[in-house]
Amino acid sequence: MLYRTAIIAINQLPVTAETLWLRLLGRGKTQNQAVRELLELPQGNAFRENVLELLISWRVSMEINNILETEDREVFMTLSQTYQEWKEATKREGIEQGLEQGLERGLERGLEQGKLEAKLESIPRLLALGLSVEQIAQALDLDLEQVRQAIQETS
Repeated sequence: MLYRTAIIAINQLPVTAETLWLRLLGRGKTQNQAVRELLELPQGNAFRENVLELLISWRVSMEINNILETEDREVFMTLSQTYQEWKEATKREGIEQGLEQGLERGLERGLEQGKLEAKLESIPRLLALGLSVEQIAQALDLDLEQVRQAIQETS
């Protein structure tokens, strides 16, 4: 089996959409130009979003590990605005998700509390109809203690 190998100079690749990913791996002007091209792609473009996610992860890991070369700093400066936008969008998504979950839980608890209050308010009427405490508890699916306590509070 024969394998062919070739060396490709990234800075000599044609400036096309097909070579963008490779040019992002380059250095200096080639990389900066590729980053600008990436940022010019429309928001929502799957390639743009995936690559930006990778670049932002790379940026974060480089910052954490304090491994920044001068050329990397230039790319970081180009990505700074995008990174800030991503950071803010991520925060907003987290806040929105938290609010949604809080509202859902609050509504569920409110509904449960409302159902319980309706059951407790019906106890005096059921007593007046001659039902026993046990029958009321069974009919309303309540504990005997809840029914007794509700009777004491209304007396």
